[in-house]
Order: sequence, then C-alpha cells, then structure tokens
Amino acid sequence: MINHKIFDTLKSFDENYLKRLRDFTNSPYFNSNKKVKELFEIIYSAKPEFTGKKLEKKNLIAKFFPVKEKNSEQLLKNLFSELSGLVKDFLVHNGLQRNEYVRENLYLDELFYLSKFSDGVKQSNNLIAKYKGDQLFSPHYFDSYSKAISNLSRCLYMEGRSFETEGLSEKSYEIFILKFIYDFIDLKNSVALYDKSGNAIEIPEFITKFQNSFNLAEIVESLKKYNRNYAGILDAYSDMDEMLGREDNSEIFLKLKQKVFANIDKVSYEEKYFLYTVLTNNVYSNLGAAKPEYYKDAFEIVKFFLEKEVFLYPGSPYMLTLNYENIASCSSFMEDNVWTENFLIEYKKFLNPELRDMIFNKSMASFKLGIREFDDALKYINCYKAGDVYEKVYVKFYIIIIFYEKGDLERSLYE
Repeated sequence: MINHKIFDTLKSFDENYLKRLRDFTNSPYFNSNKKVKELFEIIYSAKPEFTGKKLEKKNLIAKFFPVKEKNSEQLLKNLFSELSGLVKDFLVHNGLQRNEYVRENLYLDELFYLSKFSDGVKQSNNLIAKYKGDQLFSPHYFDSYSKAISNLSRCLYMEGRSFETEGLSEKSYEIFILKFIYDFIDLKNSVALYDKSGNAIEIPEFITKFQNSFNLAEIVESLKKYNRNYAGILDAYSDMDEMLGREDNSEIFLKLKQKVFANIDKVSYEEKYFLYTVLTNNVYSNLGAAKPEYYKDAFEIVKFFLEKEVFLYPGSPYMLTLNYENIASCSSFMEDNVWTENFLIEYKKFLNPELRDMIFNKSMASFKLGIREFDDALKYINCYKAGDVYEKVYVKFYIIIIFYEKGDLERSLYE
C-alpha cells in the first residue's frame, strides 16, 4: 500500500465527515481535476482502514497513468499532493462554517478589497450591533469585535467620513482591555499549573515582574463602572486572579465557584470550558490533596458543567481522555456509584474512537475494583488491549490486585 499522511488524516474522520468531504471533492467549484475525484473515490471505497490492493502503488499507477512514463511515480505523488490540498481546503471551509465571527469579518475584508466601502460601513455596523447584543466574554469574540470596529473605521475613512470614527476609539480600548484581562488570567493559570505539576520550568523575570506590578482588581472595578454587563464575570476573573496567586485559596475558590455558576451564560463555550478547567484543576492539584472533602465541590462543578453540555474540548468533537478519567475518579471518590457507572457508559461515545474502547475498559476496571465487584473488574481489564510493555505491565498489575482482593493468593502470584 502507498504510504501517505493523508490516510492518517482520513482515519480521524467519522462517517458523516467523510461523506461531506466526498461531496466537497465532487463539487466542480472546489475541484476541477477528474483524476483527483477518481483517486478519492478509490480511497473512500477502502474506508475505514484505507488498506487493500486498490491502494497499492503499482495499481494506482496502472489506473491513472496506463501509458508507462518515467515520471509516473512523481505524477502519482503530485496527484496525492493535490488531494491533500483539497482536504486542507475542506477543513478550512468547515472551520469557517462553524465560526460565524471569523466568517463575517472575512466577508468585510472582501468588501473592502472590492472597494465596496458603503456596503462595508453598513455590514460593519450590523456586525457591531450584533456583538453588542451578544455580550460574550471570550478571546474570539474580542478579536472579532475589534476587527469589525477596524473594518468600519477604514471604510469610513475611504469614504471621506473620518469624522464619524471619533467614537470608535473608546470601544476599541474597552475591548482591548477586556481581552487583555482574559489573556493575563490565562497566562497566570498556565504558569500556576506548570508550577504545581513539578515540571522544571523557569518563568522569565519580565513575566513575574509584570504579574507582581499589575493590579487587576483596580482595572476590573473601573471597567465595572463603565460596563455593567460584564460586572459579574469581571468579578469572577478578579477572584480567579487572586485564587491563582495564593497557596491556601479555599475561601476565594468557593466564592469563585458561585460567581461562575451565576454568570456562566454570559461567556462563550471556550470560556466555559476554561472556567471549568481552572475550578476543577484547583481541586485536583491543590485543595483536594490536603483536604479530600473538596472533591465534593469538584463533583458539584463537574455535574453543573455536564448539565450545561460543557465537556468536549473546544474545537474538537471529542472529550479529553484525562477529563473523562478525572470525572470518573472524582465521582467514585464521592461514592456515587450509580452516577459514575452511568457516566462512564453514556459518555464513552464522546471519546476519540482510536482510544475509546481502551479508555472505557480501563476506567470501568478501575471503577469496579473500587466498589469491590471483582469479577466485573476482571472482565473489563481482560478486554483492555495492551499495546506497549508499560500497558502490559499495567494489565498484569491490575489482575494481580484483583485476585489478591478475591483472596486467591496463589493466582495473584502466578497470573
């Protein structure tokens, strides 16, 4: 079989995604090369593993270049390269379909390029009005809002109406500061996680100096007076800043949790996921280690965000393996066995297909062992397909523990 990175990409597509890619390659607007279309049909017929005689190099060359040519192999490589480019275009197209903000601003860019300045003014104003109505708190929102203001400003300038841009600077600065607050907290959270993980990372002096001199609380209070719509979430960010700067942050953590719950509908999905991560990580890596009772709060946070359908990693159709395992561990710690088992079964479908069965069987084996249902634990661990030596040792270790707990000492020693 021919070796090409495109097969790894296609293996990550589900059936619906592959069908849409097929429609894309068949569209004369996106693809005018009939050989590329035929090549994709051959590849498509070999799904989901993308193997078989049809994909052997000699058979593909015979199919597309029956007249023997010295450079037939290179011509086949060129055909695969063109198909790879088409797949990339498809991915970009899908990304634009999902991201309305980016799509609208690209439309404004095209209007400016075509010198449609009056249309640009009208569409920019419509987009800015929409942003004012959305009032989200996310980096994508801030970036797009700023871009829309910039587009309006340059279209007005090109129409000789620069006097109408006077009121735009104030809003631009507000959006800039809001995004700056987000980025500052995001950076501080990342630094805190590295620090608590024990990784040997040296934080540049300019970052620590900036963090120590930057008074986020004062800026938040000033912004709250100017924009009451963001008051609640700004308060939450101020508390988050304080929490990440303290070792003993239990009191501020509980305040932050309630503020996040109260203001969750004011932020984008990406931001919801970020807030969820900050709150739960503070339990997993900090509070829970010293006082296990804080896992009750983590469990409450997990259930709250699951009810809000916040569990898929932003921009991905899948749930992070670590998140799946952490939620299961957290709920098991609370001894809510019915909820834990239901979660593991129900949310299995959101795991990456390549790892789905392995992670599910591993998690179920751990859960069943924890509630002393040893036969079920043995069943699940035996379904765990170990790949490397580490995983094989992991399986063996689990089997030994299970037989030991069952009181079968002989089998625990010789299994």
